[in-house]
Amino acid sequence: MEKAFKTLVTEEKRPLPGVPVILLYQTSTRSGMDQIAETLSDNEGRYSFPALQPGDYHVFVPLPPYAVQMRNGLSESVYLKHEEQRKDLDLSLRVDDVTVSGRVVDVAGNGIAGARVVAEPLDVVPPSGDDGRDRVDSMAVQTVTDDDGLYRIEGLKPASFREVQGWVRGARRLPLYGASYTLHAEADGFAPAQMAVPALQERLVAFNRALFSAAQTQGFMPGPLPDVQLPVAPGDVLEGIDIVLEANSVIAGRLIDSLGDAVPGAQIRLAFAEPPARQDEPFTRETRAPDWITTGGLGAFSFGSVPVGDYIFEVEAGAGPQRARNAPMAVSSGRVIEGVDVIVESAANRGNIEGYVVSDTTGASVEEYTLGVVEVYSPGEESPRHGTFTRKKEDGSFHFEGVSAGIATLEANAPGFAKSRVQVSVSPGRTTSLTLRLAKEGALCGYVRRNGEPSVAGYVTFPEWEGGGPYGGTDAEGYYEIKALEAGEYLINYTMWLYEDNRGGAQAIYLQRVQVEAGQTTRVDIDYDGAGVIEGAFSGPSDSKWHVSILDAASPPGEDMRAGTWKFKKNGRYEIIDVPAGKYTVLATCTSEDGVKLEQSKTVGLGAAETVRVDFSFP
Repeated sequence: MEKAFKTLVTEEKRPLPGVPVILLYQTSTRSGMDQIAETLSDNEGRYSFPALQPGDYHVFVPLPPYAVQMRNGLSESVYLKHEEQRKDLDLSLRVDDVTVSGRVVDVAGNGIAGARVVAEPLDVVPPSGDDGRDRVDSMAVQTVTDDDGLYRIEGLKPASFREVQGWVRGARRLPLYGASYTLHAEADGFAPAQMAVPALQERLVAFNRALFSAAQTQGFMPGPLPDVQLPVAPGDVLEGIDIVLEANSVIAGRLIDSLGDAVPGAQIRLAFAEPPARQDEPFTRETRAPDWITTGGLGAFSFGSVPVGDYIFEVEAGAGPQRARNAPMAVSSGRVIEGVDVIVESAANRGNIEGYVVSDTTGASVEEYTLGVVEVYSPGEESPRHGTFTRKKEDGSFHFEGVSAGIATLEANAPGFAKSRVQVSVSPGRTTSLTLRLAKEGALCGYVRRNGEPSVAGYVTFPEWEGGGPYGGTDAEGYYEIKALEAGEYLINYTMWLYEDNRGGAQAIYLQRVQVEAGQTTRVDIDYDGAGVIEGAFSGPSDSKWHVSILDAASPPGEDMRAGTWKFKKNGRYEIIDVPAGKYTVLATCTSEDGVKLEQSKTVGLGAAETVRVDFSFP
């Protein structure tokens, strides 16, 4: 007979007694596994399963509450041969878990018994962006409050040393990879609420504070640490995480169109009239608007558990989401609002657009193009519909079905042609036909040089273009190229890097008006030469943003920027190099965290290869 036994330990190799260990056996039919034995680990963490037949086994340990609750659990597969003993099946639990405790209370501070509290892992996108991978390996943990509204959730995956370090230094970014949780609380008769909670360990917080204190004493840190209040207590417990629930509110009524007809089978939801500036703010109570529901046979709907707030209605009735015509509705705690008629645009109030996209020089159909309705001006309609786009392959014609009545703006893009926009009138129940003519594209190219050397990694922009306009970058030779331009005159902004190093960052700017012709490439080379320097000392509040710009006094407003510098706070001084001779306004700004901007300026004359010092001091 075979025997399997070994030890159950923590990740620190500390034995864990009294933990259930379950043995599963693979059946001969391969249809599944059957539990055949269960035991408890002894005082040394040891467990044993004697007298086993040869075969495939699975040792499984249900994670205790004080262990980190990981999605893959704790298990080990093993195949036993005849008369074999396996003594190497050590199972290691992570017990560096974080606990969250607090109360669920009503607005008067009274505890709510029997409230359901769930800590659900939060998938935080890293600064590098979403890579599409599954970043969460922790599990949701839940509990129920006691008679006093108290709850305690154990088994949360702790944040890394580096992430705790960031918190101690005042960063507010939530930890990654399942070490941040959304704490949901709900109870009968109350609207649900939630809170983002980073799983911080007390000993890592204490260690990092001591580390930074020592670094400051030795002069390695420029200033004191911010006074960051964290609810971390000994034993890695986040204490006092209280969640307030408001009395349940209800909104009920029916969905009708602008002609008074019921709209059954549509999707409807509530949305905040003013969305919160930031979601998942750590340790801050949040509420979420109720999600989509389906209207009944007479357009009836009912939202329960509505949090306090101002709401609008959004509707999806088969032609894309649309905001209802209703004004924002204020909902207070415990309020029941019935008989609400939510009104959306009737399909009879929409029209269609159809036509062709052709070349304005040859009249031939353009085979490859993209076309969309980018805007609809429809008086009385909060969120007009842009319609559904289709295109016929056989003749290239297009059709927009169900566009709100009004003035629609279409935008077309095609290879070799300039981007084109056209406005068309849409009437209820009618189809508007048009032929959209595209002009051949113009192009802009050239080389950007600074003091005879290529301006590398600079960029070319169009400051007067609504929405930002085209963009081009300079390569290793200083070359840039921008295509798909409409014919016309443009103000071009050429931005060149002066430096980005331990001094901070600085850029020079050259502005020029350029005429672009249809079907032609316009070449504009930029030679920026300068040897002057504007520098000086800069002092101000340490929690503000500092910036210095130089403006050309001879240029009109909006075209006078010549250079700027930033990220020089640690040096207490700024420097702008390679400035051409001329008369300049040196503008310094000091912007506080709440957006209050203070400005100081001085006008200076700069000779060729001259250095001028201008100091600034903000209270």
